[in-house]
Amino acid sequence: MKGVQNIYNNAYSVSSLLVFFVLILFRPALSISAANRLSSSESLTISSNRTLVSPGGAFELGFFKPSALPRWYLGIRYTEVSEKIYAWVANRDNPLLTSTGTLEISRNNLVLIGQFNKTVWSTNLTSRDAPVIAELLSNGNFVLRHSDNNDDPSSFLWQSFDFPTDTLLPEMKLGIDHKNKRNWILTSWRSSDDPASGNLTFNLETQWGLPEFILRSDGRVVARSGPWDGIEFSGIPEMQRSDNIISNFTDNSDEAAYSFRMTNHSIYSILTARDRMLVRVTWTSTSWAWKRSLENLFTGICDVYHVCYGPNTYCDINTSPRCNCIRGFVPQNATEWAERDEWLGRSISGCVRKTQLNCEEYRVFVLLNNTKLPDTKTATVDQGIIDEKICKERCLSDCNCTSFAFGKNGLGCVTWTGDLVDIRTYFEGGYALFVKVSADDPDFSSGEKRDRTGKTIGWSIGGVSVLLLLSVILFCFWKRRQKQAKADATPIAFYVDGWWGATATTSIFVAAAVTDWLDGYLARKMKFLDPVADKLMVAATLILLCTKPIHVSVLGPVPWLLTVPSIAIIGREITMSAVREWAASQNGKLLEAVAVNNLGKWKTATQMTALTILLASRDSSVGWLVASGAGLLYVSAGLSVWSLVVYMRKISKVLLK
Repeated sequence: MKGVQNIYNNAYSVSSLLVFFVLILFRPALSISAANRLSSSESLTISSNRTLVSPGGAFELGFFKPSALPRWYLGIRYTEVSEKIYAWVANRDNPLLTSTGTLEISRNNLVLIGQFNKTVWSTNLTSRDAPVIAELLSNGNFVLRHSDNNDDPSSFLWQSFDFPTDTLLPEMKLGIDHKNKRNWILTSWRSSDDPASGNLTFNLETQWGLPEFILRSDGRVVARSGPWDGIEFSGIPEMQRSDNIISNFTDNSDEAAYSFRMTNHSIYSILTARDRMLVRVTWTSTSWAWKRSLENLFTGICDVYHVCYGPNTYCDINTSPRCNCIRGFVPQNATEWAERDEWLGRSISGCVRKTQLNCEEYRVFVLLNNTKLPDTKTATVDQGIIDEKICKERCLSDCNCTSFAFGKNGLGCVTWTGDLVDIRTYFEGGYALFVKVSADDPDFSSGEKRDRTGKTIGWSIGGVSVLLLLSVILFCFWKRRQKQAKADATPIAFYVDGWWGATATTSIFVAAAVTDWLDGYLARKMKFLDPVADKLMVAATLILLCTKPIHVSVLGPVPWLLTVPSIAIIGREITMSAVREWAASQNGKLLEAVAVNNLGKWKTATQMTALTILLASRDSSVGWLVASGAGLLYVSAGLSVWSLVVYMRKISKVLLK
């Protein structure tokens, strides 16, 4: 009998252990069926350890004690992730100092009662007679509503989403409730184990010209989001990097607010203010556990508000130093600017206009691409303007306007007056900022004056080139039809028959070619001869050669054999002369881009050699000599076109920068 009793006791112990392990293993599943509502006849107490669990089991509301100190709080946390992340805390600034704490519904209000029946926290609603219930919804929103109403948010008497602490949950709003005169603000914890209001805040400002979020530490602006561009805030593109997040920004008479929702509900994501920064925390469910990823926002040096200190500067992480003057501006204090640190290069005095704006004179715009728009305190917005040209004309017609930006996704036309501060550039994204400068400023590299000058030069070059080439072709054909007698009577050495005619012509050309270094020297002194003298000599020689077509034994008489390379060489010389003249009137970088290079020198050498051979052998019977001269002329033509392409690429790079 005693053995039977031992067997019974052992079996009872094993059964108890099995029940215990089942309860531990399946606790999450059992929690799903737990209550998510609190009626007026029920309560939650610290001692009972009872909680409310949302439908689906993602969120849990209950009491918690974050540190060894005797402080208890009522909060909402994620149940399935390993970290105890509390998304909302009711009594964050007024903790329960003993383990005596009760949440109940009293006079149609949620009330948190502490020791001696002292009210620690309450929803502070005007009492109504209809019965109410409190409910934790599946999205983590804790609401108070009439018991006979549905889950329509408009029928909620109170909701935790209207009183965020440090965390923005999906479907929660962050911004300003104009209708109920309420601000939805994120405020960090005081420390990792103290939920009390900390010194970091993230809130929407609507008095800065454009609605944008401001991150503050101890009341001082740390960073700003930039305006909403229809998809994201231009100053924090990381906020919208996930394909599983859809962001939304509403700006109307009722509210100006940002919210986001998840397309994949098996992924949890929150935006939280903690550890002196704004953080996007995401948990992804795997077969083994929840995988957490963190993305800190506003962490780049160029994200820091007013990082370059002085006005009319911008921060670019791809330059050294990072801080630069806007094109058309120069350092206000040259000594201070020269002594800047090499990494960041901030300057208190900043930059000033190189040429002051005059309302009576012509103004143009310098383009700064991919920017976070400047501080909008001095900005004016007109969302009714849907055409960039109209926005541009508005800024041009306003003497006080210093820059403008235009956005098609609801931004409209934004204009600034005064100095520009807190600008940064991105590798991609952001806005195009147009900064007004004087047309008399020789430093700017983009704008209407440059475009107008470029177009004028382009049309001039094109027109002159076409006329000259047509003249060469017509002259060649006309001369071919002339009688040899008329050619013999021409008082030019080139048209004199006999050995001494070719010898005289060649000698004159060789003498001119040899002394080319002299006119180059004089050109550098007098800044005139070199761009003109040698080109006139070459063009005249090519035209003369085209009037008396050469005979190549392999090809026979080919009238156009010299015409083709002549057109290429003369066209290139005219184009480069015009481009160099234009570059000389602009900045030094453009002049450097069109400086003579080795390719141009090789072009000149082959050109002079080819023309010498062709002049010397025009009446010669040595076929290979004539063919070599023609071949070298084609090589020179190829080098001419190639060098023109190289120069144009250098110029385009300077203009794009």
